[in-house]
Amino acid sequence: MTYYGNCITNAMKCALAVVIAFSSILGRAGQLECLFVSITGVIGFELNRQVLQERIGSDAFGTFYIFTFGGFMGLILGLFLYLR
Repeated sequence: MTYYGNCITNAMKCALAVVIAFSSILGRAGQLECLFVSITGVIGFELNRQVLQERIGSDAFGTFYIFTFGGFMGLILGLFLYLR
């Protein structure tokens, strides 16, 4: 049985995490970097969510998944753009 509401909710959480990551590189990244971040960000978010779900158990509203992943992804992206 598939829960479509849960899929839409997870898609919105993923989009919010990618937007948080984009906020750290806003104005410094070009179109190609934005495409790369959006593709790898979606894959990375889902892997992060699956791993944390196994380790932590449940995160009721997803704040741990969203803001932790978005913040650390933005930090790593900022460092990559700084070192480039």
